[in-house]
Formats: sequence, C-alpha cells, structure tokens
Amino acid sequence: MHDIVQGTRTVAEARKEFAEQTAAWALDRPAPYTERFHFTPPEQSETVDPDESEMAGPLAHQTVEKVKDTLGLGKGQ
Repeated sequence: MHDIVQGTRTVAEARKEFAEQTAAWALDRPAPYTERFHFTPPEQSETVDPDESEMAGPLAHQTVEKVKDTLGLGKGQ
C-alpha cells in the first residue's frame, strides 16, 4: 500500500508484487517485503486514535464476559 500511496507502483503492479512476494515466502525463497518494512513507520504519537468508546462500565464488562463465554474462555473453563 505504501508504494501505491507514494506513487512508485500502480495498484496492478502492487497486486502482482504481492502475489510474487507471497509465493516466494511460501516457498522459503527470498521475499524482502515479508522481512522488513520498506518505509519508516510514523512515531506512535502520530498514530494515536483520539476516539473514545461509547461503551463503558458495566455494559463493556458484560460484553467482554459474553465474548469470553462464547469462546469458551469464561470462568472455570
């Protein structure tokens, strides 16, 4: 995606490169795009999500417990 945003690859070129890199990785061949970032990631302070959840307190707790129960991660399991 970074290559597309920077204008160094078209969408079609990026899709082709992704397929080639994925195949190379699966076959234990060199696949540079799977080994490291090819750009400098932004600092965490630049990526913080300022949003606040509308679900808080007891409702949030009940939701978490329901998900745990559904996944079999509840108490005593």
